[in-house]
Order: sequence, then structure tokens, then C-alpha cells
Amino acid sequence: MMEVIEKMNSLQIAKNMAFRNFRMPTSLRKEVKVRQLFIFIFIVVNFSFTMTWTITRLTYDDLYSNNHSLALDSLGNVFIAYDKSLSITVGELHLINNATGSWVDTMLYDNPAGRDCFPSIVIDDRNNIHIAFTSNNELYYAKSQDGIWTIEEVPNNTSDDVYANLVLDSTRNALITYAIAISGGVHFVTNRSGSWQTEWFSSEGFFPTINLDGEGFVHIAYGTPLTYVTNQSGGWVEYPLGNGEVPSLFTDVNNHQHIAYKLNVEITKYQLWYGNNASGNWNFEMLTDSLHHIATPCMVIDRNNKVHIVYIRLGAPTNMRLFYITNSSGNWQEWSITPDTSTTIFEVYNQGYFRIDKSGYGHVVFHGYPNGSGTPSELYYARSDSPLVAIEEISSQPIFRAYLIAYPNPFLRNLTIRFQIPEEVISSQNSASSIRIYDASGRLIRQWDNETAPQSEYILWDATDNAGRKLPSGVYFVEAHLGEYKMSKGVVLLKYK
Repeated sequence: MMEVIEKMNSLQIAKNMAFRNFRMPTSLRKEVKVRQLFIFIFIVVNFSFTMTWTITRLTYDDLYSNNHSLALDSLGNVFIAYDKSLSITVGELHLINNATGSWVDTMLYDNPAGRDCFPSIVIDDRNNIHIAFTSNNELYYAKSQDGIWTIEEVPNNTSDDVYANLVLDSTRNALITYAIAISGGVHFVTNRSGSWQTEWFSSEGFFPTINLDGEGFVHIAYGTPLTYVTNQSGGWVEYPLGNGEVPSLFTDVNNHQHIAYKLNVEITKYQLWYGNNASGNWNFEMLTDSLHHIATPCMVIDRNNKVHIVYIRLGAPTNMRLFYITNSSGNWQEWSITPDTSTTIFEVYNQGYFRIDKSGYGHVVFHGYPNGSGTPSELYYARSDSPLVAIEEISSQPIFRAYLIAYPNPFLRNLTIRFQIPEEVISSQNSASSIRIYDASGRLIRQWDNETAPQSEYILWDATDNAGRKLPSGVYFVEAHLGEYKMSKGVVLLKYK
């Protein structure tokens, strides 16, 4: 069993499993019985309930694990980019994910000349991973396509650390806004012309955040002073919004902008503020008052234009905790994500540490002292125990069912592979279909095609290759192919007795 665990934690397995490009489910059978079932269409409704979160500690390295960003793939798997500080001056960029069913941590970039990477992570519609990060006062862009990573330097006019935030447009081009750490100044760069170009910059500002609306226009906000910038009118226009720091910006389904930020009212007193321009003008309201400290808020707007904000606050000089606040019930309500003081939470400078998945559950990554004080800090992940976005059934309609499942998983001797696909999908594909088994290195070891596959709803695999040889324990991948479409599932073969 330990041999299997070691293999599952290898870099190659992490690449092949975590970064695999999932597409529409397919099957090899020429004739299938099309089954119908009913699925529900949901809308968001107002609600009120007691909110609790399950917290998982992700690192036990006795090292600083900080400056992090979180993204979800189309299957709801969690991917977290963070920098791990090996010393005061040396660090690494890491990616940790639960796509295999357990957390796998992979070092992506060695950062020997600097401790902080300030990563920003986004996953596109093909489940490819994109990360903007800094190293040795330079800005970098990393992309994983089908498990292969490429990293390139993004030209920037600074010799200082930068704080970057990343989004993708509809054709998966990268758009990055970054600020110079010490002297200030906000820049917007993109590679959508085929090469990296700076399209806008300001000589002042810190900690920018960026969003795209449904029409592809860019929206940027930064602090000190609080400023909103957009090219929605065809050219870049800056709108001063007053005092405010470390904003979080989000575009709703109506292309209106929402902003959350902290306001320093006294030397040791802060307030959390929220605003939007839904009326055509910016309107603001204070959410919390006179706290000792407030760290970077991170905001999500749901499908019903309700606001969800996670932020870190210091309610007393020695009690920094993580909080969630929302107006989903019609009034603002707040809950503590970390209700006790056993873990002291650190301030973060990255946007994107809070997400809501398609089922309405919240996901948060944070770091802090595991015992409330001392060094080092470790990485934690929190998931809400109930949906943050309530749903209600309003109608139903028939659809066709398609699936690929493999069980038992893990398995000892035989694996049952079951599959089904709508007949019209099969008839629309003229290419050959097959079921394939790959090992962790990506080597094809077993295949059934149209001629050799049994004409039934399942295949029984006896853990042998195409030559009939027994295979060793480890992680394998079952793939169903039909033309350009494929579906993949990872399985674990345990050691034979």
C-alpha cells in the first residue's frame, strides 16, 4: 500500500491526473439503449441558516506557506497555487490539488532569489491551468496544457517585487494587472495580440484586482487612493472612488461592477466597505466598523447578484480570524470561518483565495500559525458544510444520460468499466471509438476498439496489458474515446497477494 501512496505522490502522476483535459463523455459501443432521466433546473433564492466550515491543514513542513490563490476546474476539483518559503530569501512556487481524491503537492518553480511569488491562478474551460507569479523582481506567466508546463517571463518595467492578478478572455488569452511593491504604480499587460503588450498603466496605486465583463471589456480597481479603471467606452477611463485599500472587484451577470475594500479611519481602526455601480453611479455602504485590522477582502457575486465576501480581521490585538459575510438573505449576515483562536490567520495580498463552486459551496485557502503563535505558518483549506448559494427546483426537462464509471476503486484483481452514451452522439462521430488504459507515465497498456470490445454496457479488466501480462500496483487511467471526444477516470490497482 505504501508503494501505491508513493506513486500517487510522484510528479508524473500529479501531471497526468491533475492536469488532464476532460471533455464530453463518450463510449465505444455502436449500439446503446438511450435512457432518459429528468434533471432539475435551479435558480438562486434568498436564505438564512447557520454557517459552518470544515478546515483541512494542507502542509506540515515547518516552513512558511503563504501568498496563495485558489481555482476550481470543471469537475469541482480544487487547485491552490502558493509560495513556500524555505528561508528568509529562498522560496518555491507550489501547486497543490485534490484531483486524485487526496491532496497532491507539486513544486512548479524554484525561486532561489526571492521568498514571495504572489501567485494568481485561473483554470480555463479546457481545464488547463494558468498562473501569474513573481520571482526575483520579475513577472512570469505559467501555463499547463495537457500536463505540460511552459513558463515565460512577462516584460515589466520594474526592479522591485510586483503583486499580480490574472484573468483569461474568451479565447484563453492572459490578461494581467500588477503593481510595483514599494514605489507603487499599476500596469495592465496582455498577450492577446500574440506578444506581451502593456495597454494601460498608472504611476500610482497598489494591490490591483481585475475582471472581465460579459462583452470582454476590462475592469480594474486598485487602492491608495481607491480607483476604478475600465476600457468599456472604447478608451481607458479612470474613476476616483475616494479613500480605500486592497479592493476586490467582481462583475455580475448584468455587467455591473461590485467592489469590496478596507478603509483606514484611524491608525489602528479599519472598516470594511462594499459598493456597486448597478444604478449607473457608484453607491457604497459600510459593513463592519472600527476593527483593529482588516486584511484583503475577496468577493464573489452569485447568479442572483447576491454578494459573498471573505476577509481577515483582527478583532483584538492577538485575535486575527477569517470571516464570511453575505447579503443573500436580504440583510447582511456574518459568520466566522475560523471560530477558535487555535490558528492565527495571516494577512494575504492575493485576490482569488475564495471561490464558490457550481453547487454553491464555498472554498477558501488561508495560512497561519497552527498553534496560534510562533513560526512557521502552514497552509489551510476550508470548505463550507452547506451551500452558500441556496437552490430551488422550478422545472424539469428530459435529457439523455451519459457516463463512464470504474469500480471498485481501488481494486485488487478485476475492474468493472461501465459506460453509456446517447445514440445521436455516436452517430454524429465517424471516427473509431475505443476504451484505453494508460499507466502513470502516459504509456498505453491496454485497449479495446469497436471490434474487440464486448457488445454490452461494461468491460471487465483483469489488470493485464495487451499481451496478457499482469501489471504492478499503481495508478492507471481509463479513457473512453469517440472521435475527438474523450472521458477519463483515474483508478488505483493494489498489490497482488
